[in-house]
Amino acid sequence: ELVGIITKLDLWTKRTQSSPFRPALIKFMYMHPTDSVNFLLNHPDDYNYSQIFYSAIKDSNGSILLNEFNQSENISAFIDLLLHHRSNSEKMGLRITFLKILIHSMNQLGTNFSIPHKIKFVLSAIISGAAPLDASKEMISSSGEECELVLDLAFCYLNYNSSDLDILISVI
Repeated sequence: ELVGIITKLDLWTKRTQSSPFRPALIKFMYMHPTDSVNFLLNHPDDYNYSQIFYSAIKDSNGSILLNEFNQSENISAFIDLLLHHRSNSEKMGLRITFLKILIHSMNQLGTNFSIPHKIKFVLSAIISGAAPLDASKEMISSSGEECELVLDLAFCYLNYNSSDLDILISVI
């Protein structure tokens, strides 16, 4: 309920980036990283919380959340959510935030990222429509920012597997 209250206060005061309430919530998230990641995974449609989570992992103390997020079961669940949201044009902002979280995690964790092989699956699903929801063309063409993020994700993947150039050629 704390997250709901904070996001409502942010909306009510029309302050999201410079919210006086977010630092306290983010501090709480750092003290309870498992609960914070679980909340993200259990509330996949909460755009405001996904934005707060993204802000928190970019913060200087974000490694606390990143380490919890990097558990392979959490990454797998998160990827499933990302693929689920890709067919819904109303969820573009959420998809973009999810891609940013994934890319930031891969960049920050480097070789410690738990399951880089799943990223190839994500990229292949987005490009070919092989995932359960067949809307890859819609996702790729829906937003310039989204296209850039898909390319960023491909480059992050190539950091783990530089010999797999087929995925980059598919994206381009």
